[in-house]
Amino acid sequence: AVLEAEAYEVTTAASAGEARQIVLTRTSGSIDLILMDLHLPDGTGIETCARIKQQPGWEDVPVIVVTSSDDTDDLALAFAVGATDYLTKPPRDVELRARVRAALRLKQEMDRRKAREADLERLNRRLTDQTAELTAAREALLDLNSTLERRVQSQVREILTHAREIDALNAQLRVQVQERSRELAEALRRLSARD
Repeated sequence: AVLEAEAYEVTTAASAGEARQIVLTRTSGSIDLILMDLHLPDGTGIETCARIKQQPGWEDVPVIVVTSSDDTDDLALAFAVGATDYLTKPPRDVELRARVRAALRLKQEMDRRKAREADLERLNRRLTDQTAELTAAREALLDLNSTLERRVQSQVREILTHAREIDALNAQLRVQVQERSRELAEALRRLSARD
């Protein structure tokens, strides 16, 4: 009644079995906080808390143990299985509201932290993927550069080979032109001598 007056939506379970059934039928995140009595008609709150905390997605749901026991061993066991706080029975309204608010703030902060971690993990995966892509692109560029260098070197060798061939042809042509020039000059000299 105190929590409903604070506009919290409250679901109640009268036994450990009923509490476990609620957890099994609800999705994680649909319950933000569990108030768990240590002494239940069909089991202990410690065992029930442990079972709830073992359910995937329920690990971070805060559990506030409510007990009339002043046995510190019970509280130690409750904290060992995942309880985050405790209240003594009967809880005072002010204390109940304060502990619930504090636990919910803690849960919200944990949810924000998990969301940030998930974002960081996604960013890390993207960076890893981009690094892999950049590495692949770099290797492809190096391979392309190497291929281009080999082609250029091959073309330069081909050009040099052709240039030597052209130089040889030019030398032959020069010799032939000089021979033809001499022959022509000789023929012209003979013709002029006849005339």
